[in-house]
Amino acid sequence: MGAKTTKILVVDDDPTQRRLLKKIFEEGQGYELFEAEDGLEALNLILGEEKIPNLVLLDLVMPKIDGVEFLRIIRNKKEFEKLPIVVCSVVENADTVRQVMEFGISDFVAKPVDRVTLSKKLTKIIHSHKKDQGVAENPIFVE
Repeated sequence: MGAKTTKILVVDDDPTQRRLLKKIFEEGQGYELFEAEDGLEALNLILGEEKIPNLVLLDLVMPKIDGVEFLRIIRNKKEFEKLPIVVCSVVENADTVRQVMEFGISDFVAKPVDRVTLSKKLTKIIHSHKKDQGVAENPIFVE
């Protein structure tokens, strides 16, 4: 019996940042990473049911639809109100952090990201979410 693939959506307008985040997952097994360059593209993927992620890594400062608006829209959809979302952004303004926390995000990670810290946080979040759903964990390996 094989483990279910964990689908992770990276939403960031910076292609370099998306590549960096992809490297974290290339070392682990059982992960499918897909990406969107802004909140609008991410919403189209998710709401169009083209790709339904198990976890979202979300930047806040993006064109078209920013991270805060993405959170507002996705959390108003019953089927996505418990979707694990980790905000990964340079924005550290206390009011903005408080605002996104009100949307029930799983964590906030400041850029530039520390690979090891981020992978540990994501492993914990994925494990917790899968445990709640009765699914086995696939750890993210980072040295």
